[in-house]
Amino acid sequence: MLVAHAARTLGTALGPCLPARCSSFCITPLYSLSLPATLQPSVITRDRERTLEEPHNNHDASVHVELDPNHEDTIVRYCNRLIRQGVRVMSILMVAIIVFAIIDAAFTTYQKLVQPPVYILEVSDLLTVFSAVLVVLIAIEIYSNITLYLTADVIHVKLVVATALMAVARKVITLDDKNLEPQYFLGYAALTLALGLTYWLLSRKT
Repeated sequence: MLVAHAARTLGTALGPCLPARCSSFCITPLYSLSLPATLQPSVITRDRERTLEEPHNNHDASVHVELDPNHEDTIVRYCNRLIRQGVRVMSILMVAIIVFAIIDAAFTTYQKLVQPPVYILEVSDLLTVFSAVLVVLIAIEIYSNITLYLTADVIHVKLVVATALMAVARKVITLDDKNLEPQYFLGYAALTLALGLTYWLLSRKT
């Protein structure tokens, strides 16, 4: 368009000054120049708009939203919104539980330190402290699982398996090996192996 406009202006300005043959031979081709159809601004604008719209359409069609607050069904939509509000309340409760668990872990450590012999922790004392600390970590993982309903498209299975694996590890660490039969150890070993293998397979997939 710009080339055609420039050629038209040049032809109007130089037309009277050039011979008729030269004017028709030189100016007319410039006057008739125009951009190809694929390079027209309107075509480029339409193609760009189509390119920008396609990813959003594909994304909206393929993404699964857990507890979708904009579900097409009215009843399901309001139920999902109500559940999401309940999840927010559970998140606040989990934060309070985490704070109390941290206080309990600190108080447990303080108790073990002040008991005679002072500032000396035995193996049983360490296991008690580790158990209290692992409770805090498990609570944090549960909080992460709850917030995934609000912040992610789908539930992160790997995080759920990691939480279960941490809970089993806590039980194994604090296990009383004096009053249990061998079957309990075999059961815990099988459960730990199954969860560990599942976590490894999920890690390889991602």
